[in-house]
Amino acid sequence: MVRTPRFSANKKIDVKRQVRWAVLLLLTVLAVFLIRTVGVELNNQVVELAPPVELAPEAGKIAIPVETVNDGHLHRFGYTAEDGTQMRYIVIRKGEGSFGVGLDACDVCGPSGYYERDGQIVCILCDVVMNISTIGFKGGCNPVPLEYVLEDGRLVIKTADLEAEAHRFR
Repeated sequence: MVRTPRFSANKKIDVKRQVRWAVLLLLTVLAVFLIRTVGVELNNQVVELAPPVELAPEAGKIAIPVETVNDGHLHRFGYTAEDGTQMRYIVIRKGEGSFGVGLDACDVCGPSGYYERDGQIVCILCDVVMNISTIGFKGGCNPVPLEYVLEDGRLVIKTADLEAEAHRFR
């Protein structure tokens, strides 16, 4: 008497193929769920910023002592325009005697601002990392540049230059 197998070889191959596809589908669904969950969490993170430091202008100028911004970290300052608009501007030392000075706003993302993460300057809105050497120059998501001069160990910014950019914070 010849016994016939319960499953033929082709049926076994088909079952194995179906099991592999089911496992692949399950792993894909889990990966998509994990990626989506992590992505939503990262997207909903709120960046806590230190409040800007207000410096009183004198004779139409704001003077920032170099020693307060000479550490290579991002420093945020505030200015109240004549019409009451609250503005922010940032300063970072780029190199020996060179500073990046600009509004805490850009042409692309508006007044969302910037923060420091792991030694890099990052746009809050689009999460673009700035090249620190380009801060103070126009273009892309760079902060809107502000003119400054170095006088007697101070960075001096004209309030007229800030007033001209107040529209960006309205």
